[in-house]
Amino acid sequence: MHEKRNFILILVLGVVLIWTGWAWFYASGDGFTFMRSTSTALLLVVTGFLTYGLTIEDHLPDKLLGVIGSYYFEADGVCLFPVIRNSEAGPELSIYYQNRFENPASVVIHLRPTGESFVVIPGVTDVHIAFRVSGGDVGI
Repeated sequence: MHEKRNFILILVLGVVLIWTGWAWFYASGDGFTFMRSTSTALLLVVTGFLTYGLTIEDHLPDKLLGVIGSYYFEADGVCLFPVIRNSEAGPELSIYYQNRFENPASVVIHLRPTGESFVVIPGVTDVHIAFRVSGGDVGI
């Protein structure tokens, strides 16, 4: 989410950090000069925006935690928990999912069992499931 913006903020943070280091350690003048104060203020602002963008922004509540607990797979804000059970009709695969961001996500799941635990189609050993999750969706 906002990868381009965060990448640019990281680059700007690097440049501002170098500028701040230069202003404090190599620039002429004693005391708290305009360049030192400006570079330090800009460093704090960019660090604040980057911290907000990487930790707080876009995260929605973890509703899946109340349903299945804290043991699930999460990648890029999409949480998954596969459940295999026996029913009268045969084996049943349910995938609990949640998108913890506001924007939709495309999800592709590759289930590759170890050994010969099950075969859906003779000669095929893995299952591919693809679906789209809207922002903040939780479901099975």
